[in-house]
Amino acid sequence: MNKLNPHLKALTEIIMIYANIPPAPIENLRLLKEALLAPSFDDGSGQCKIWGSSVVPSSLDPRIETIIGVHNLGLEKAKIIFDNPENIDKFNFDIISNYFWGMCGDERREFFDSAFHEVYGYSNEGGRCPCSWGKMKALAEKGFVTANEDDYEKATWINKRLNCLECDHLYFVTILENIAMGKYGLLSESEIVAKYRKTSLEEVVFWSEKQPLGKLIFAYGYEENDAAWPRYLNGLPCNVLVDLLSSGPYAKKIKRCPICRDFFFAKKTDRILSSDKEECNKKLKTHRKCYQREKDPIKYGSSKPKEGNIDEYNRLKAIWDNNVK
Repeated sequence: MNKLNPHLKALTEIIMIYANIPPAPIENLRLLKEALLAPSFDDGSGQCKIWGSSVVPSSLDPRIETIIGVHNLGLEKAKIIFDNPENIDKFNFDIISNYFWGMCGDERREFFDSAFHEVYGYSNEGGRCPCSWGKMKALAEKGFVTANEDDYEKATWINKRLNCLECDHLYFVTILENIAMGKYGLLSESEIVAKYRKTSLEEVVFWSEKQPLGKLIFAYGYEENDAAWPRYLNGLPCNVLVDLLSSGPYAKKIKRCPICRDFFFAKKTDRILSSDKEECNKKLKTHRKCYQREKDPIKYGSSKPKEGNIDEYNRLKAIWDNNVK
């Protein structure tokens, strides 16, 4: 465990919270805010919040509510206000007047512009969508875009474009999925290290498959996990992921449950299910029987998984076929 950061276990909660609470519906951001403020650790004198007293819900409420308001306006209406600052008062009174009360015009403008970039950053002049090679590859892997090997800006969206909140979340989830499979190419091409912000003077470098990231620390100091969340909602989880991957062999512990699809950190690297979900364990036993019957119908009889459970059965089957317990 990294001596500079003694509360890594609590940090794993932040990874799971962000990965398992998608920003759709948009109201999930309120749940995300509360959940990300909750993780705590024992500093030797009792339980302490990761955030201490530096961040409280009331300081985040205006930003979260502004993001939700901008999202609910839709791009067309939000763009009108973004391009014409004099319209900010209409947004103030129609959307979140309780939170904008007492703010000066410039402050309201800053909140709105920040939220607009969070949701519709791709629509700005000169903006690119996808905005990086890594995101293009992740979106293509998930079937959202047809990739372009020469210019990621020219990748073609197959269906409706994701907004920036949804894209960032999908990107983060895809990186975790790749890490869980022992693949680090997407991580190495991501912007996660660029978003990593600490008080100590250090450099993060790509290291090895066992521990994909390493730190070269030039000046020691307490490491604050306070990246730009919520201005960039995935800033904090990106920051924490760098902490974990550079502080021990956590990469091998990142798992995604093949049944409920939640991410978790396994105590043992050969574990495939989170231990605290009774429903997943029940389904595991049912699917294992189907697998045994498929492999040896003479001994176990024949049966097939229920129609609605075929995908989760196939994920488990792939694991069992590779002799993973």
